[in-house]
Parts: sequence; structure tokens; C-alpha cells
Amino acid sequence: MSYTNSPSIEQAHLLVFENNFMQLAQQKDSKLLSSPAVTMMPVKGVSNISRIGRTELNEVTGIRNPLLNPESMDNDNRRAKFRRFEKSFLVDNFDAAIMMITDPTSALFQTLQYAKQRTTDRVIIESAVGTVLVGRPDRQPTEVSAADDGVITITGTTNFDYANVVTVLERNFKNNEVFGDAITFAVSANEEHLLKQEDKFINNDYTAYRNVDQRDIKNVGGLDLVVFAGSKTGVATIERPILPESGGTRTNVAMAADAIGFGMELGYFGISKSPNHVNSWIIAIEVYFKAVRKEGVRIQKVTSTV
Repeated sequence: MSYTNSPSIEQAHLLVFENNFMQLAQQKDSKLLSSPAVTMMPVKGVSNISRIGRTELNEVTGIRNPLLNPESMDNDNRRAKFRRFEKSFLVDNFDAAIMMITDPTSALFQTLQYAKQRTTDRVIIESAVGTVLVGRPDRQPTEVSAADDGVITITGTTNFDYANVVTVLERNFKNNEVFGDAITFAVSANEEHLLKQEDKFINNDYTAYRNVDQRDIKNVGGLDLVVFAGSKTGVATIERPILPESGGTRTNVAMAADAIGFGMELGYFGISKSPNHVNSWIIAIEVYFKAVRKEGVRIQKVTSTV
């Protein structure tokens, strides 16, 4: 981590900002970072995840002293994608700039926090449905698509409901030996609205979550629902949605536990005098992110209509 060494700002101010920024990052961060689908990993250096493929034991019959029959080990190596994000602001009062960065309730501080939260969720989703780097640590990696990596796509553009989406998700996970209750299902508010029409998710005969009273659906058929803003034709357009939207179709994402490795670090922060403006100061911040899809079968994509 590096900071500007400028006589115009004390190191104590920078440390106050870093402590507040990272503390809030841990306490009130993104919707996905605290889910079972994401596990933290170091952000420094090259992050490689070595995996051993699935195998079965060979049965020995009719031989008391069988010969050894070694086989080549099926393994691969995954490399996290290193991503860098920055933001800078121009302010015309140095004292005001100091207050902005040292006060965790200031508008600037909160704006940076919310931007980081959205970027965190966006990086996690993009690593879930995008390509993954595979190859030995000492060689150029190969990009493998989500489909070739085992990520299944379910079509929910016509019917986004219990029978055509939720039960299919559960079946696909189980058929790929992905069991457990910790499934995170990221959808937009539009898909949540469709699921609210299902008696199975709002009727007490089927669910004990009292979703009508809580206004939000927290669980659908054992899947933990995480809701983001999404575009709706003729109603609203989201400039930079968390869930990918293209050609009138949105990609919703279901993730089993330990599906994504993720790391984040505040890489740079500083205040410097603007060389091009009169009595003005530049506040600059830089944040590093890393994310990698650990196993394709732990993720499913569900398309829906925007």
C-alpha cells in the first residue's frame, strides 16, 4: 500500500481515512461478500488455486496381492484476475477536503463506500459468469468460458417461477453433487416481483418466512435470495446494473458455497494540489480487486426478460 508524501496533508489524516474505509468495508459491505458463496483470499501477488479433479476408487477382485496401477492425477490451476479501479474528485477548499476524508459520515466518504460496494458485487458476478484463467503458474494461462467450465444456463425468459427455475436449479446442483442449503440466488427486483406471485413463496402453508409481512422475499425453495436493481422495459433503465443485461435479457446468478474466491485492498489514497486549477485540490483513491470462479458446477445462470 502506498500513499502520497505531501507536506500539504498529514499522514495521520491518511491513516484515519484508511482505518474508517476498511472498517466500514468489513461491517457494511456488499450484498454478496458476506454470503457463503464467497471466500476471502489475499490480494497481494498472483493468486493461484490448484485443484484436483474428481476420482473414483478401483475395486480389486479375485487377486490377493494386486499390482499397483498408478494413474495420472487430474488437476488444474486457476488464476484470479487482478483488477484496478480508481476515482478522483476536485475540491476548492483544503480544509473541507480534510473533513471529507476524516469524517466517516461525510457525503464524499459515503459516496466512495457505496461505489466500492457496488464494484465488489459487480466483480463477484462478473467472475461467476465470465471467463476463468486456467494453467500452470509459470506459463501463460488459457481463458475458459463459463459454459466450458461447467456453468449451466437455465432459460427463464418465458416463465420465471418455481417449476421452471427454482426446482431446475436445485436439480442441477444435486446432479453435479453440489449439496447443502447455502445457495445464494442473485436476481433483480423484477424477478423478485415475479416470485412474489407464487403462492409457494408467500403462503404460510408452504413457507415459514412470512415474506408478505417482511415485504422482501428472503428465501425461495431453500435458495437465499439477494436482490439488486434491474432495468425494466418502459419503466426504468439502470446505467450500470450489477447483473449483466444485454439484448433485452438479464443474467441472474445462483452460487453454491465456496464458488468464488475474492480479495480487495485499498491501494492508494492521497490529496494533492491541482496543477491546472486555482487554489483547488484533487482527492484520489485506488482500490484493487481479485476474483476467481473456483468450480463451474457451483454456479448457474438464469436468463430473464428485461
